[in-house]
Amino acid sequence: MAFLPFDQDHDNSYYETADFLYPLDDDPSSHTDSDLSSESTQSQGVGRHMQDETKLLNGFTTVRNEKRVKKENLRVCLYRGLLRCLKRKHVAMTQRLNRQVHESDPVYYQTVLSDLYNHYDQYRNLIDQFLVSPKVLGEHSYNNRFFTRVFGEPIVKVCMQKYMDFVFFDTRPEVMEQRLCMRCCPAEEHLMECAEKWEALKKFCLEQLF
Repeated sequence: MAFLPFDQDHDNSYYETADFLYPLDDDPSSHTDSDLSSESTQSQGVGRHMQDETKLLNGFTTVRNEKRVKKENLRVCLYRGLLRCLKRKHVAMTQRLNRQVHESDPVYYQTVLSDLYNHYDQYRNLIDQFLVSPKVLGEHSYNNRFFTRVFGEPIVKVCMQKYMDFVFFDTRPEVMEQRLCMRCCPAEEHLMECAEKWEALKKFCLEQLF
C-alpha cells in the first residue's frame, strides 16, 4: 500500500500504523543531504538557537532503533505525513477514521481534520503545485532549498500548520509516542517533564521547523 508514489525505498508495512501520519524514519540518507545542516549553521545569530534546538531534539529517540531524533528526519516525517493525509482524504471521515479516533476528544480530532481538508479544497490547485517531491522542483533531496520554496507560499504553510494541529491534537506522551514513533523517555510511567517536552516539540514544529 504505497501512499506516496515517489517513496519506493521503504517497507510500507511499517508505515501503516496510521493512515494519516508518517512515522519517523531513522535514516535520512535516502531523502536528505548534508546542506540541511550546512545551510543552517551559516545563518547569522544561529548559535544559541541551534543549541536550544539540539537540546530539545536530543530529548527524543526513535522507537525503531532508539537513535536521537534529527531535525531533518522530523521535517521529512511531517511533510510526508501531510501528503499522506491529503491523499487519504476520501476516507478521512468514514468508519476507518472513527476506529482511530482517540477517546479523549473525537469531536476535536475530526474538526481539525475537517479544517485541514476545507483549506485544501479551497486552494487545491495552488497547493498541489507545491506539495510535490524534490525532483519536481529540481532538487535532489529534501533540503533547505526545497522546503524554502515549498513553504515560501503562505497558503501552503497554513496547510502544514493545520496538519500539525492534527498531529499534536493530544500531546499526552503515550499518545504521541504511537503517533510519531518517537520516545521522550525509556520509562513506562511518564513524568510531568515528559508532557513538557512534547509541548515544547509542538511549539518548535509549529513555529520553527518549516
